[in-house]
This record gives sequence, structure tokens and C-alpha cells, in this order.
Amino acid sequence: MGHEVKAVIPQFRMNQNKSTDPAELDRLHKSGKIVQTPCKNLPGLTSTSYDDRFILQLACAMDAAIVSNDNYRDLLHENPAFKKIIETRVIGYTWCNDIFILPKDPYGKWGPTLDMILNRS
Repeated sequence: MGHEVKAVIPQFRMNQNKSTDPAELDRLHKSGKIVQTPCKNLPGLTSTSYDDRFILQLACAMDAAIVSNDNYRDLLHENPAFKKIIETRVIGYTWCNDIFILPKDPYGKWGPTLDMILNRS
């Protein structure tokens, strides 16, 4: 499809004991394919930013679509820009064996098509 893709993961997932392949995560991060959500590591306390909010902020800033099966219902009314992204630019997906599938009509018969979402000018 020829689009720039970023994966968003919590920063703590980059740690050796929090991933099955930390070397691959490090490689993807260094190549710019992974964006880490911030977290605080204080003695006796680890806290992470709310990933969904971070993803929506990033999508707004980059004028990007989101590929996720999350409906972001809890953030729909937090911000008008979030609402616009959620209602027009979140694309659900599925896997069938090794095939990654995006629907041609992510918002149904009357909503924007996949091509309209991904090829905005």
C-alpha cells in the first residue's frame, strides 16, 4: 500500500524481561518503526501514559489513520479532534492464518472507504 507505518507500545515493553524478542524491538525502534509511550520508573512505582490517548494524539499530530480494533469509546468526547479521528480514521483488522486483512468498508456501507481513509490528499 506504500504507507508509513508506526507501532505504538509502552516504553517498559522494551525491557529484556517484558518481550519475547527485545533485540527485534530495539531494531524496530532504532529504525523509527516503533514509537514508545512514556512511562515513569520510580522506586516502588511504575506508571505508564494511557496508550489510547497517546495514539489519538499522535494520529492528530501526524494527520494519520489508526489501525486498531479498539473503538476508543472512552475518549470519543474528550476532544473534538479525537472524535473526528475516531469517527472517520480508525480501521479495524483481522488475521486469517498469515494474512493481514483490512476491510474495504471499515465504517460500513455509508462510511468512508479504506481507500478514502488511506489516500486522503
